[in-house]
Amino acid sequence: MNWLIRARRVGLWLRSGFLAVLGALLLGAACWAEEPTKVYDQMCPAGGQLPPIPGVVLSGVFTRGSFGEIFVPSLTEVGFVELCFNHFYLNETGSETLSVNLREVIPSNVIGPVIGSTPCLTLQHTSPSYDYFLVEFDFPEPVNVTPGRKYEFEVVSQTNKGLFEGVTIVRGGGGKGLFVLNDVAFGSTDLWYREGVTIPEPCTAALLLAGLGVLGWRWQVKGRGHPGQRVRFRPRR
Repeated sequence: MNWLIRARRVGLWLRSGFLAVLGALLLGAACWAEEPTKVYDQMCPAGGQLPPIPGVVLSGVFTRGSFGEIFVPSLTEVGFVELCFNHFYLNETGSETLSVNLREVIPSNVIGPVIGSTPCLTLQHTSPSYDYFLVEFDFPEPVNVTPGRKYEFEVVSQTNKGLFEGVTIVRGGGGKGLFVLNDVAFGSTDLWYREGVTIPEPCTAALLLAGLGVLGWRWQVKGRGHPGQRVRFRPRR
């Protein structure tokens, strides 16, 4: 009879927790390869097309000092900024370290205080051709903004080598912002950019809920005992 009691206990344990844990692990494995979803807010050009862009005149600004773009978000957060660069000096090698500040803009397009910054990224200059490439700057945490107000994302070179050019759009991009160079705004040019937020996949939340459910179930089973378990009272001697 001992083996029968043990078998029943194993079966109860499997039903109570093991299958739930296994399901949570399978759910996590299925979600592991899925990428978070990007939600774009403002961008220039209007469709976010990568260069070269037919019918659009492009130029560039060297990665020295600071430059950026004034924009008006419609979302309540800014989580990332994507910028386009190109290799300007074809025979040069080296690296350039850049970061992005998010700044408030007060009336008359006066650049205000910094409200968020990205970690520094180092770009390696190794290409022998004048090609374009995309760089994403991610804020450690999404920065809260007020929809309808003006903000500027400011690209700052920590090395001031000027090995790259940030791609600018002279006309035809359909941008609604203003290009900024060393805290001065210009109305005839826009910086190529895309900004928005990153939304985690629902699978992450589902996995967390599954894990909490397993813990709650095991706690409940532990507290009330296994179903069918007999409680024996021994008389005091």
